[in-house]
Amino acid sequence: TNGPFLRMKVGGPSGVEGSGSLVRAKGGTVKLDVHVECTEWAQDSSLEVKFAKAPSVKQSFVLTKDPLRGAYVANVPLTLRPREDDAFVVIVRGTKPLGPLLGPETSDMLPYAMTGATWVDVNGDGVALGRKTAAASK
Repeated sequence: TNGPFLRMKVGGPSGVEGSGSLVRAKGGTVKLDVHVECTEWAQDSSLEVKFAKAPSVKQSFVLTKDPLRGAYVANVPLTLRPREDDAFVVIVRGTKPLGPLLGPETSDMLPYAMTGATWVDVNGDGVALGRKTAAASK
């Protein structure tokens, strides 16, 4: 990241942290809640779920200012429907250059953040793209 901060939970807002884990696509879907937090100078406006195999899913969102902390925040709920075992990362991009903060040599640099990969087990065998659950390893 060069400004935005991301948190991601699989299973919605009360779910488990997803980045780095292997999750099961229950009923063929994965519910995802992405929390975006940034300062005024690093505001973001688009989110992309980039899969290893399937086409990307793109979602725009609106940030609102948290009056207590001054940060800009958004919670973006998504339902993913992978057709086969896959992996994905979440990428957030901004449209406002960082130049005013970092100087003229970075006048074209935009806010950017990415999560680590999350593996998705669609067929229920405990494996996704070579990654195994603890139960599948035994």
